[in-house]
Amino acid sequence: MELQWRSLVSGAWRFAEIDAQYPAAYLFIDREGRFNLAELVDAATRGRAASADASLPRVVVDRLSVRGGRVDMQDRHAGYANTLAPFDFELAHFSTLPQRNDEHTLIARSRHGGEIR
Repeated sequence: MELQWRSLVSGAWRFAEIDAQYPAAYLFIDREGRFNLAELVDAATRGRAASADASLPRVVVDRLSVRGGRVDMQDRHAGYANTLAPFDFELAHFSTLPQRNDEHTLIARSRHGGEIR
């Protein structure tokens, strides 16, 4: 990860490159339909006053790459389990700046025909 010095004056975190190798995630939905990532966000924000500005953090990444990623998914509510691995992808010019708020869709397809949209 390479943070650029101009981040200090631009008002946004700017990275020339973020290279994640072998990241892993476990996505879980319990029998009552609760999603583990939602629980994590709730726990992280609990006790914090609601912000008037709930926008995304200002971030610019010139190159983001992930190599050898793995996502394990288990949905006990629907009775489904699967693993997506390994996966690789690269994004160029990723930004959350408000002046670049066009609507976008990110689609990822595996070699075996699976798709994440």
